[in-house]
Amino acid sequence: MLDAVPTLYLAIVALFIGFAGLMWSADRFVGGAASIASGFGIKPMIIGLTVVSFGTSAPEIMVSINASLEAAGDMAVGNAIGSNIANIAFVLGATTLVAAIPVQKHLLKNEMPVLLLITGLAGFMLYDGTIVFWEGALLLTLLVPSIWYLIYAKSNELNPAEIEAEEDLPEM
Repeated sequence: MLDAVPTLYLAIVALFIGFAGLMWSADRFVGGAASIASGFGIKPMIIGLTVVSFGTSAPEIMVSINASLEAAGDMAVGNAIGSNIANIAFVLGATTLVAAIPVQKHLLKNEMPVLLLITGLAGFMLYDGTIVFWEGALLLTLLVPSIWYLIYAKSNELNPAEIEAEEDLPEM
């Protein structure tokens, strides 16, 4: 039992060093992505939907692939579900403790259905206890039109003045 104590302390220290490294590199990553967007005249939303989202998902993808290769499918699924819960509850919750986040109606109209559709489909696939090759291929295939749709919707959205004017119109 006493032999485990130094190992536990070492694991805790490694965890904190890993968090510090992650925070430092995440800051550099987002700064670099913003520079790319600005340098090429690309909207930050498009960089967020592609470069940043895939970059921040890379560690989770590797953990899930490794878990799958080691026949630890529960860990792979738990990682994907836990990551989404953490991104929604922890990230949004912690962010709003710092400052309120204004949410425009078009966000709920465009992005929420995509989130619910992909989440619902994945949940349906999990229902029988196994996600098989074709189901994984379908999820990956749906990623492309989902991102395309979100970019298309974002590029066609109204400017803030038009949105405000549209929201003032009576419902019919």
